[in-house]
Amino acid sequence: LVTTATGTSGQALVSGGAGVAPAYGTLPIAGGGTNATSMATTDGVVYYDGTRLVTTSAGTAGQVLTSNGAGVAPTYQASGAMTTQFSAYLTADATNATGDGTFVNPLIFDATIFNNGSGYNTGTGNFTAPATGLYYFTVNIFLANLGAAHTAFELFVNTTANQLFSFQCNPFAMAMASIAAGQLVVNASYLASMTASDTAFISLAVFSSTKTVTLKGNNTGTPLPIYCSFSGFRVA
Repeated sequence: LVTTATGTSGQALVSGGAGVAPAYGTLPIAGGGTNATSMATTDGVVYYDGTRLVTTSAGTAGQVLTSNGAGVAPTYQASGAMTTQFSAYLTADATNATGDGTFVNPLIFDATIFNNGSGYNTGTGNFTAPATGLYYFTVNIFLANLGAAHTAFELFVNTTANQLFSFQCNPFAMAMASIAAGQLVVNASYLASMTASDTAFISLAVFSSTKTVTLKGNNTGTPLPIYCSFSGFRVA
């Protein structure tokens, strides 16, 4: 007769199979156990990592448990669809910005009305996606000091993956039928598929004449008039 080692408190006596002595140890998954000696995180969620049962980090209030794909542990992340919205605008006139084909790239909207999730940067003009998903963008542009020779205008919504040719026109011809001679308001929208850390920004140019076209900034007042703006939010 022989005896096993005594083991430690809480261990199970596990068969070693035919011809192998049983021993105290951690109960494996195949035997209905966890193959783990402890669950490391209080309030974490238990999942199988391919070898044993383990726990996620606990996360913080308001976060959602998110799959990171096969072979990668799930993690708690901000609920981007609920917390990512921004609306930015141009605070002052950008005079002589274009007109001779010069691209304003990027157009920096230097103030925000709101910036939930802090995705928009007023210093660079870039919005950075905090998480992978679908994002909806709108842009509004007020052009002033258009002359008869300004016969082409191009507006782009740019993302890391794509450049959307959003608007093209003869701006002076449209301005003649618009709010006032030499002034034109245009807008565009774009639904973009973005991965985490992708960026989005606006660029534009007026062609065919002199560099005298102004991008209209806001004036002071109540309510605050907004002329050139860039807005967006995550939809899924």
